[in-house]
Amino acid sequence: MTYYDAIRDARLYCGYSQKEVAEKLGVSKMQISKWETGEGSAPNLSRLIQLANVYDISIDKLVGRS
Repeated sequence: MTYYDAIRDARLYCGYSQKEVAEKLGVSKMQISKWETGEGSAPNLSRLIQLANVYDISIDKLVGRS
């Protein structure tokens, strides 16, 4: 599983829309979409920590290393 698949799957499992996650992180919905499709750069460590906290999962699981 790629990191972007894991990020998308975590969001879907939690039942959040891309817009909801974007608002929680203070980024654009487009940025969330890019992270979930692997377009552009991956989220930096600070954003990964924030995403893991929002989804209540480990960073390892968030990047597909579970």
